[in-house]
Amino acid sequence: LQEMRGAHEALDQWDRAELLALELLKTYSEMLPKEHGLVLGCYTQVARCRLRQKKFSEAEEVLREALAVWEKW
Repeated sequence: LQEMRGAHEALDQWDRAELLALELLKTYSEMLPKEHGLVLGCYTQVARCRLRQKKFSEAEEVLREALAVWEKW
């Protein structure tokens, strides 16, 4: 999934990349603690995809979630 997400990003298909990033976030969140680097990395991937689509408030929401995890850690 990670490689497919990257391929969609390279093709400027940010909506498809976002869906894959969300799927990765869900999968990693079920398997790993929320402060794990892979989980936090997925938050930033989702946010980047949303920023590229000019979904600024949605990107901010995801980044705030990640920040809350970092602040507790």
